[in-house]
Parts: sequence; C-alpha cells; structure tokens
Amino acid sequence: MLKRVLLLWGCLFLSVFASESTDINSKLFDLMYACDHGDGTSCTKVGDTYTFATGVEKDDNIAVTYYKKACDLKNANGCIALGVKYHNGQGVPRDHIRSRTYYKKACDYGGENGCHALGISYEQMRHYESAFKSYKKACSMGSSEGCMKVGLFYRQGKGVNQNNAKAVPYLEKACEGTARLVCKNIGDIYKYAQGVKQDLQKAKHFYERGCTLQHDKEACIAYRLIK
Repeated sequence: MLKRVLLLWGCLFLSVFASESTDINSKLFDLMYACDHGDGTSCTKVGDTYTFATGVEKDDNIAVTYYKKACDLKNANGCIALGVKYHNGQGVPRDHIRSRTYYKKACDYGGENGCHALGISYEQMRHYESAFKSYKKACSMGSSEGCMKVGLFYRQGKGVNQNNAKAVPYLEKACEGTARLVCKNIGDIYKYAQGVKQDLQKAKHFYERGCTLQHDKEACIAYRLIK
C-alpha cells in the first residue's frame, strides 16, 4: 500500500514539474519571439531569466547576448544589466570602461538607475565632478539614492563647493523617499543650524523618520535626546 502511495505521489510530482517546466519554456519562447521582433523589455527579461536561472540553467553568455539586444533597442534596464556584466566580468571580460559606457547609455535612455550606477563608477574613480552631475541627473529622474548623494556631496564639498543650505532640499527629498540612513543627516543640519535656521521640530521629525522607517540606530539615539 505504501509503495503504491509513493508511486502515485511520484507520478503526481513529475506531472506537476513537467507542467511547470512546459509553462516556463512557453513563456521564455514568447519573450524570445517578442525580443526578436523589437521589444527591448522582452530582451531584458530573457537576459534576466538566464542570469538568475529562472527555470533554466544559468548562462551568462546567453544573458549578455539578450542584454545587448535590449540595449541596442534603447531599453535602459538592458543597458544597466549589460554594464553590470562588464563590471563583474560575467559572460564577458571585465571592462570598467565598457561598463560605464552602458551605464551612460541607460542614463541617456531615461534610466535613473543607470545615472546612479554611472555616478557610483565615477565616484570610485574619484572623478567627483562627473559623479555629482550623474547623481543630480538621477535625482531629477526620481532616484532617492541619487538625491541622497547630491545632498551628501554638498555637505562634504565633493565635486562641488561645500554648501549645507543647498544640501537640505536634496537630503529632505531622499529622506522622504526610499534612501536609507540619510534622515539623520538632515536632522543634524536642522538641529545644529548648519547653513539653515535652527529648527528642533524639523530635526525631531527627521530623526524620528530615520529611526522608525529606516531603523537607523544613530537616528533613534538622536530622537530620544531631542525629546
């Protein structure tokens, strides 16, 4: 009886697995077809499928081929993914110059993450002025992380003249968005009147936000001290 149950369970498992495998193959075929007919988003999704081994064996070479197609079709996410491949040397030789080239394309095609990645690349090279411009463009496209970087560059005088007053709107925007561990910075600016008029209520607001929403321990301490 037990053997029969196990046999039936095994047959059921294989049936479900085969069904899921067929479904994945069908979706992948549809994406490949759409990609071949000029849909850049589909090309990127095929690349992602092989990058993250979603129902297929991981293959960086195939992923690169489809990311390249996507980027040629001006799909920003495809360009970013291709830049990452060159940065990490996955499926292609490691090449930071090419990596930046594709980040720039992504940025030019309207991809905020491409502008942000380009900024990171320039910052790692200590080309702070170029990094600042890239982060500022990312911020203008809605990147909270880009806004955070612009604000911090103003605070630190990196690639731009140091100016706490100019840092404020960028850090506020970043804090109200998804950027992590930035709210304490703007709280400090208001608490210690760094380029702005002291405002302890605003400082308290940003410390609280950093503590409760971003789980920043330093922001929590600052919030408790200002109460």
